[in-house]
Amino acid sequence: MERETILLRAANKAGVGPILLQSSKNFIVMEYLAGKKIFDWISDLRGGSASELKAVIKKVLSDCHRLDMAGIDHGELSNITKHVIVGKSIKIIDFESSSLERRVSNVTSATQAIFIGSGLAKTVQKIYSVPPRPKIINALREYKKQQTQQSFDNVFRILKL
Repeated sequence: MERETILLRAANKAGVGPILLQSSKNFIVMEYLAGKKIFDWISDLRGGSASELKAVIKKVLSDCHRLDMAGIDHGELSNITKHVIVGKSIKIIDFESSSLERRVSNVTSATQAIFIGSGLAKTVQKIYSVPPRPKIINALREYKKQQTQQSFDNVFRILKL
């Protein structure tokens, strides 16, 4: 629990994740997040508001960028459906597999999970027109090379966020 506490505290310092309230050797007490996993939330949106979906994706990717800038790799955002809760707030959860040592890839992993390689991507594509896959991949490659605000803004531009 000590390692996860350190990682969650670092994520909170970056403005990401459920708020850590208290911890000990055996327990972590954090903010309760009422809501749905992102896949369920998007599935319930079916044919719904593209602008609402874009706002959620924008928040998730912005949080991913904050984690990247803080040097925290979540480690499991390629399977984003289990790691984002959407409710009154939108939060990335489960930092037990995170690392301060690995090369960060939060934006690239989350973008690929949402737009390219998953059942979630198919659901997203039904709600709003997603740019061609090669355009997304090129923007992500550029971001991966130089994780700057400019390259991140370009990912948003390509994704029409």
